[in-house]
Amino acid sequence: MFDVIGSMRVVHAGEGTVVVGLKPTTRWAGRVALVLSLFVFWSLLGGPAWLLVFPMILVTLSTLVMTLERTIHFSKADGVAKVKEGFWGRSKEKTIPLFHVRAVMIKAKGKDAKLSSNFVCYLSLRAGGYVFIDESKRSAPLIKIADAICEQSGLRLEFDATLKTRSNR
Repeated sequence: MFDVIGSMRVVHAGEGTVVVGLKPTTRWAGRVALVLSLFVFWSLLGGPAWLLVFPMILVTLSTLVMTLERTIHFSKADGVAKVKEGFWGRSKEKTIPLFHVRAVMIKAKGKDAKLSSNFVCYLSLRAGGYVFIDESKRSAPLIKIADAICEQSGLRLEFDATLKTRSNR
């Protein structure tokens, strides 16, 4: 149900550059939640003050979702990937040289986490660590994003669909 909030899509791809950003459904979900939480806030305005705490928390969380910002800009000509993320007008940007990126990975997660997504897409770095791109219940949207990144930036794609389960002790 909440798979559309925070999901990524290819915004622009061509001529050695790829821009991956949040889908518009994230902002729309935040706007709808803001309107609904403001309606609840105004309807409870005449009541006791402690009842207003929950709608105020909902207003805060919905504005957070509404102002989420996340883009990853891959440039083959510059040889970098710029990751920009933030909320409420504040953002941070980090630049990763493409020669530090080992591969674009799509990996299947275990069946233990029933509420979470089953596939995750990330940049695997040579020095260890990773840069998270997106996660989804199906691999098809992640493959579309990873293919666009690999095609324009020259990185390789690795797909790991093996599920690692805990052994019985």
